[in-house]
Amino acid sequence: MKPQRLAVFTQSETLKQNLKNLREWETDFYDGDRTVPTTGYDAVVIDAERGAAVERIAASVPRGIVLYFTAAEPKKAREAGEKYAAEHGDYAGIADVLLGRKIRYADEKPASDKALDERLANIFIASGIPPHIKGYQFLREAVKQSVRSPEMINNITKQLYPAVAEKFGTSPSKVERAIRHAIEVAWSRGKIDNINSIYGIKVFSKGEKPTNGELIALVSDKMMIECS
Repeated sequence: MKPQRLAVFTQSETLKQNLKNLREWETDFYDGDRTVPTTGYDAVVIDAERGAAVERIAASVPRGIVLYFTAAEPKKAREAGEKYAAEHGDYAGIADVLLGRKIRYADEKPASDKALDERLANIFIASGIPPHIKGYQFLREAVKQSVRSPEMINNITKQLYPAVAEKFGTSPSKVERAIRHAIEVAWSRGKIDNINSIYGIKVFSKGEKPTNGELIALVSDKMMIECS
């Protein structure tokens, strides 16, 4: 079957890398603020992080071409889509293309979400993090957000904590403190051997306590490898 053609307007290297080898799509990337070619594409993905260029690019999408919006923060993609729909009619949806697997709507819960929740629960409980404390929920969500949008791990303070805080209706500073407390609780319980056994190597020695970012990155990377 002939691959469909996809035009992606983004400056995100993560997005480009994730979409580069999709078998079902022939993908062209556009860095500049140019408009969408009038023919030749089956779908267009616009990175909502493009600022003022988003509206101009979206308005140039010819009728009959499927239009998606994406962003590291799903809220931005949704806002861009709703604005476009109000001015130009309906749009296809929010493309969670940062997963690099396939294009799907962000509103659809992936089939792997339940498995990911269960895997994270096993890791955190084995690590000594009790599920009744706030930091447990915040940490689990932080890992899930990092798996979906890997670039967030490089911008924890400005992107990841705010995204988790928004989901739970709290502040980024409270998210940071609660996750730090969860790590402290785990380390005080001395279950370091359990953590090392999960990874099959000696990740931490006695007395070594990871920062929030180190633990989130470590678990996120393992989840991405297992889910790939």
